[in-house]
Amino acid sequence: MTGFTRALGVRCSHCHVGEEGKPLDTYDFPSDKNPKKDVARGMLKMLGKVEKELTKIQPAKVERVNVGCVTCHHGRPLPMTLAEELTRVYAAGGADSTAARYRALRDRFYGSASYDFREGSLIDVANAALGKKDPKGAVAILNVDAEFYPESGAVHGALGGAYLAAADTAQAIAHYEKAVSIEPRNQMAKKVLETLKGAGK
Repeated sequence: MTGFTRALGVRCSHCHVGEEGKPLDTYDFPSDKNPKKDVARGMLKMLGKVEKELTKIQPAKVERVNVGCVTCHHGRPLPMTLAEELTRVYAAGGADSTAARYRALRDRFYGSASYDFREGSLIDVANAALGKKDPKGAVAILNVDAEFYPESGAVHGALGGAYLAAADTAQAIAHYEKAVSIEPRNQMAKKVLETLKGAGK
């Protein structure tokens, strides 16, 4: 059971009937009243099927890949990527909630295998905001990204696009210029800069 709790980042009460913080002898472990227990059983059956299929496609050898709960969950109850989780937060509560959730997750999980905290995750969420016609939200999300990755050409390029969508040409130019200074081979940013500066003449 310790393996399950570590793989999913949960305690016994996640699947069993019992109150968190109370002694384990007060738990009703045989009870099936907690619906998550059936979910766990289903997941274990699925895991067994995956392991069986792996033996068919991999030769039996010492280096054979093994699959366990931790393979997908990495210490989280729901095995979602950071971008997926934050996109859900954005849809429910907007950019401010997204930024707060990102900081909370980063404080708790940074340095573990639970989430990919590289800059691409927040760029994906910002693109979702742009898809919802919310350039200001995208700018807010990307400014959080820039806080942690100030020397990322990808972040500044994304910020340039978000500011452009928000009709803030000055900030768009500034961030595209920063992107090019970091990544001189960024042809897309160079072309956008040429267009923006040409339009201002």
